[in-house]
Amino acid sequence: MSVPNLPVFTKPLSTRPLLIRGVPLAAGRLPAVCVPLLAASEARLLRDAERAMAAGADLLEWRADFFDSLDEPLAVTTVLERLREALPKVPLLFTIRSAEQGGEPRRLTSAQWLSVQRSVIDSQAVDFLDLELVLGTVVRDELVERCRAKSVPVIFSQHDFQQTPALEVIESFFHAAKTQGGAAGKVAVMPQSAADVLTLLAATLRASSALDMPLISMAMGPLGLVSRVFGAEFGSALTFAALEHASAPGQLAIGKLRSLLDDFRA
Repeated sequence: MSVPNLPVFTKPLSTRPLLIRGVPLAAGRLPAVCVPLLAASEARLLRDAERAMAAGADLLEWRADFFDSLDEPLAVTTVLERLREALPKVPLLFTIRSAEQGGEPRRLTSAQWLSVQRSVIDSQAVDFLDLELVLGTVVRDELVERCRAKSVPVIFSQHDFQQTPALEVIESFFHAAKTQGGAAGKVAVMPQSAADVLTLLAATLRASSALDMPLISMAMGPLGLVSRVFGAEFGSALTFAALEHASAPGQLAIGKLRSLLDDFRA
């Protein structure tokens, strides 16, 4: 079993928290905990959001690829407004995960997808927008500029549900997130061995030394549990927990994850 070479650092490691209008998420307590909302209806989404916050979530991710009315921009922004009314202080990440990157399959045309993203950005009802690194240049640049104009930070993400790329490849994803205008970079991989988990953690550690921005990383599945609990020790600012159903393999229930984090921090 090969083990990746440990990185050499030129400056001390600093795990940088996600910022919401200049204020560190979760008061800078790392890792912050995000709960994805997977509901298909508005009523269920609102109930799940309240339950997740009561359970100790620091950030909610609306995984809108599960939403029944995703092809209706007005319906999407109306739900966002009602979320804000119900939970005015809840930090919110908006994500439409593509099927190729592990999302719920939806028959959206490119024009429909873009229309929804524009409406969400213009609503200014979200604190972060997730965009995938695989986006084409023209669409990516338009949305990044729109986000910049509306003060909506972009989290650029890359997911591999089959394998763990080489350390240098993972590190390049983080650098691409920075150069493409992201406020943060996220990488999730599927380990096939313990060495793969070390690769993911080493890449995060090295990128956190080189890049002046928050990073998010996780190894999925049972092997990757250590990255979800102790990721902040390697430069990851955020971890994900499930309310009921996991949005990715290996997510712990939020109660269990909170307990582990609290025990570790004690």
